[in-house]
Amino acid sequence: MKNLIFALALSAPMSSFGNFYDFETCADGFNPRNFVPGLTITQGDVSGFMVVGSTVNWSQTRNGFNCIGVASLAWSGTKSLYTDSLEDTMIEFPAKVGGITILSDRGSPDSPDPIRVMVLSRTASPGEYKILALQQKSDNATTIDGCTFNIALPEGFDVLILETVNENESWDNLTVFPIPAPPKTISGNMTLQNTVGAGGPGLEIINWYLNSPTATFTGTVSVSENGGGAYSLNIPAAAANGAYTLRFKGGTYLSSVYNVILNGNNLTRTVSLRNGDISQDGEVGPGDFEQVVSQFGGTGLADCDNDGEVGPSDFEIVVGNYGLQDQ
Repeated sequence: MKNLIFALALSAPMSSFGNFYDFETCADGFNPRNFVPGLTITQGDVSGFMVVGSTVNWSQTRNGFNCIGVASLAWSGTKSLYTDSLEDTMIEFPAKVGGITILSDRGSPDSPDPIRVMVLSRTASPGEYKILALQQKSDNATTIDGCTFNIALPEGFDVLILETVNENESWDNLTVFPIPAPPKTISGNMTLQNTVGAGGPGLEIINWYLNSPTATFTGTVSVSENGGGAYSLNIPAAAANGAYTLRFKGGTYLSSVYNVILNGNNLTRTVSLRNGDISQDGEVGPGDFEQVVSQFGGTGLADCDNDGEVGPSDFEIVVGNYGLQDQ
């Protein structure tokens, strides 16, 4: 009896683009290990503690795999991978992939029995693998959701094991997804004008707004409160290529706006934010002057230069930028 300890993997939604395998061209009975292009499929036994992060051992008993032409559930077509209760199935990929979905089919009505899908990486020891993610379900489900296994890992994996525990099992409709490309970025240097940062090594959080005529995306970046520094933001995957405005606003700063053209590449923009808009109403005006006066000698939002107290230098920033407005 295989160990029943398990851990569920966190799965993520996957792209609709992937390689689909339905095994319809396989023969009933034995098929060679490389019969399905792009996959190496063998059968054997996986043993060990079935928990994420543990290592397990694989003992191959069949240098290939069995298919069966009998399926009880509508989505299985006429052929599916088949393992008896004493065997598991290993599928190896020629390079790392980012995710899989696969359907189970119990073959005939039977008692509930645990089945597992796990993705793994090879270790330095032959026949030994590390479990990166795992899902377990019961094999008596009759809905497509109940029979669907879905695992995605951004770092990728190159081995998939389909484990039975007590009963025969069929598997079908495998979709293999590539590792997602890293997000494109907009990055550069951000200057926070009129700051000294003597109050401590803090961070200033600045909001960003990426706008086109039909879409708006928002987020934040963090830079040193002592003058600013390097920033980077991920371009949202849903942002189509084209013309946008990129606006930065937050802290005690007036907004700055930059024109950008998204084209599928990383972009750079140098950003400079003018100080003194304590109230964040879009201009340096009476409300900001009043906040400096009311907080003078203490600490608070009116500490424009980030030196740890509201004092003469903050008053000078507001006076010097009085009347300036957001871009």
